Amino acid sequence: MILLPELYATASQQNIPIYSYPMAQCGSMSVQLRDGSCAIGMDDRVADGGAQERVHLGHELGHCL
Repeated sequence: MILLPELYATASQQNIPIYSYPMAQCGSMSVQLRDGSCAIGMDDRVADGGAQERVHLGHELGHCL
């Protein structure tokens, strides 16, 4: 199992910023920017430091990578 700090480390190493943004409907989102880079937005309610945050961040990193 990949731990939450490892997911944040991967995002950092790949220069993928993670922003806190209200997203009540979906909890998280990744977007590809015009320059081809990726960014991740996560709702505060999923940033619980546990399984929910790990699931959302892992999912969005999968899109970016």
